[in-house]
Amino acid sequence: SYRELGVDFGTRSPDPVLEARIVWAEVYRRVYNKSIPKMKSIFKGFNKIFEEENLGSKDRVIFVVTFIQNIPYDRPGGVLDLFPPIGTLAYRFGDCDSKALLLYVILEKMNVDCAMLWSYKYKHAMLGVSVSGGGQFKSIKGKKYYFLETTYPGWQIGDLPPEFKNKRFWFIHEIDSNEKVAIDEDEELIEPDVDDSDRESRPSPAKP
Repeated sequence: SYRELGVDFGTRSPDPVLEARIVWAEVYRRVYNKSIPKMKSIFKGFNKIFEEENLGSKDRVIFVVTFIQNIPYDRPGGVLDLFPPIGTLAYRFGDCDSKALLLYVILEKMNVDCAMLWSYKYKHAMLGVSVSGGGQFKSIKGKKYYFLETTYPGWQIGDLPPEFKNKRFWFIHEIDSNEKVAIDEDEELIEPDVDDSDRESRPSPAKP
């Protein structure tokens, strides 16, 4: 409930997009924070592989990204339609935001700055990674976060699927921060498309 999330609108917000942004930012933040202690053995497992394979920093990131992308895509179901990171690993499948959250937790542990990218219009979520490179990105607080599709293999950092290409419809949240929802530096005010904004009917993401 909103009360359990610590979100107080008094009454329902007249702006469904703003309401969704605030609620989902809090959901993602809480799932992220609660997941870190439960992932210690996973972090140790990855570190063991990195050492055995003598992987450098860049190759470690590529390894983890590829691992997450190859986890089969499927919807978790339930009230939130979302797995926590350890759940995605346990069940061996996950959807867009479940897999993005898993990668978020792991990469942050590897000192790669991340943010959640999600779209109310497209009913899709991706990870944002603050790395040097090219491609498509969103900016917040002076940082560029490059889009990273986690749902299927083959996507590179900076790739944005063409059917999700309008960046005005993407929001960015640094969920490892306790700050409230911030306005994107490159954000424009957009009227919601009521007929195409129901999160419950979120489509399957595109394959490369």
